[in-house]
Amino acid sequence: MAGSYRQRHPEHTVFYLAFFHYFELFLREYENRFEREYGYFRPVIQKVVEKYLDCGNPMCGFARIRCPDCGEERLLMFSCKIRVMSIMSCQAL
Repeated sequence: MAGSYRQRHPEHTVFYLAFFHYFELFLREYENRFEREYGYFRPVIQKVVEKYLDCGNPMCGFARIRCPDCGEERLLMFSCKIRVMSIMSCQAL
């Protein structure tokens, strides 16, 4: 179907998988390994990464949409609404 919505799967990207598997380790190690060189870890960074990891996850919300012409239904996952991170998650660079 031309012009139809094509769901993206950020959870299959290397970028997503790196955050998913290693971000908690990074948080635990930050103070000892990185704080001296890079300074205080800002909590907003953790919030942004957590929103990114939830972006497009059906457990975090979705809308059921229906085509008025053919009646076909699809689920549209909610996005994180964080401009930089949502662009990366949608691979729309």
